Formats: sequence, C-alpha cells, structure tokens
Amino acid sequence: MEMRIPKAAYRSKINIKRSIFVATASRTDSVEEAKEFIRKVSKEFSDATHNCWAYRVYENGAVVEHSSDAGEPSGTAGIPILNAIKSLNFYNTAVVVTRYFGGVKLGAKGLREAYSESAKSVLEIADYIKVKPMNVYKVNDHISNYGKIKSILSKSAVLISEKFFEDKFEILYASDTPIVKNSSFLYSTLVQIK
Repeated sequence: MEMRIPKAAYRSKINIKRSIFVATASRTDSVEEAKEFIRKVSKEFSDATHNCWAYRVYENGAVVEHSSDAGEPSGTAGIPILNAIKSLNFYNTAVVVTRYFGGVKLGAKGLREAYSESAKSVLEIADYIKVKPMNVYKVNDHISNYGKIKSILSKSAVLISEKFFEDKFEILYASDTPIVKNSSFLYSTLVQIK
C-alpha cells in the first residue's frame, strides 16, 4: 500500500445524533509541527466540548504516533482517530476532531465510531502525495567526475540538491542504499514518488 502525506490542511463536518464533529487534518513534518497544529486548532475551537487528536510522523527514521482523548472516556477518541490515519496509510499527518455536544450521549462504542468516521471523512477528501522511506546520502568528488556520477545517480536515485565549488561538487540524493562508492549517509526521510 502506498504511503501518503496530505498536501495541505483540510476540514470536514458531520452531525451524529445532534453532536457536531469537525475534523481538521494537516501535513506536519515533525512532532513539534504536529503539536503546534493541535494547539492552533484547539485554540480556534476553544468553545468546543472536546478537541481530540492524533498524529503520525516519520521523523529521524522512525514513526512517532501519539493521540489524546482530551476528556472523552479513555480509548473512545484519540485511538480511533489514530487508527483512521493508519488505516488510510497517512504519515506526517495530524488530525484534530472537535466535538460540540448535542445533548445525546453516544456511549463508548458510539463515540469510537463517531471519532473514527469523522477522521476518515477529512482524510478521504485530502489531496496527497505518495512517498517512500529512503536514506539521504551525500557524495563529494572532483568536478571531472561530475558527469559520470550524475548519470549513474539520475538512473536510480532521487536527486535532492547539487552544489559546486572551485574544483569539486556535492550532490545529495535519496536511495534505499548508497549508489556511489564515496557516499556518506546523512539521514532517513520520506521522499515523494510518482
């Protein structure tokens, strides 16, 4: 299954037994960005009964996930939101589901279903890019080898950047494994694929 990252921020709204659920999703490329997004949306909807949330971020070569029921009964909001993110294979994604209580109690099962449905509703309308986890490598060499190395890399790697110096060059590229001998590993990241 393809890995997905939302292109922007998205919002959807559903009504369930007079409660209004507003789901807001966004791309967040770090845990700190996810936390800031959650703070921003929670502040925007500070008058709501609950602002429950979850995020899933690929950072430093590992997947970091966290969720919160934000006052709803344990396990009825945050985990269903996170499971919606995971079931649609989104990464670098944060979702806040805001609830305005409508006077009818939904029960634990009803809450889990409502939060899950709300999170899925916003992710299903999101435009996304397809990504793949890859390692980023750096190669430094003499300018006389530039053409040969660039040709090799352009066939089997994703080129990220190039820098030129007096008689040397530096290329950053993404690949599953190092392609050029004198490459050094820098970090792991998600790279857009077609």
